[in-house]
Amino acid sequence: MPVKREGQLEKCIDDATRKHDFQALEQFLETDFSDGISHKCSKRFLNKVDKLMCQGLKNEEIGNISTLLNTLQKHGRNINILGDAGFPAMIEYDLVQKISTHEIGK
Repeated sequence: MPVKREGQLEKCIDDATRKHDFQALEQFLETDFSDGISHKCSKRFLNKVDKLMCQGLKNEEIGNISTLLNTLQKHGRNINILGDAGFPAMIEYDLVQKISTHEIGK
């Protein structure tokens, strides 16, 4: 079953987390969503991003971390979490706190 465009970002994050496959996320990063599509994500999305970031840092996978951060930077304003949009939603749901307070290697 094909993934709706609105849920594509979270699907790419799932693939990267579960299968350690960043190809879909890299392709997503290269996609131009000039129509301003909203990327609907669950509240668990931020936990997935945090987990993926921590795995990448622990394993020193700089290319994967870079892809993840570039994707968030490029599409962040269009991310929609429980009706809240963009970077304020990511801040409200603690992504910034998770990144800044997590200890690598624990």
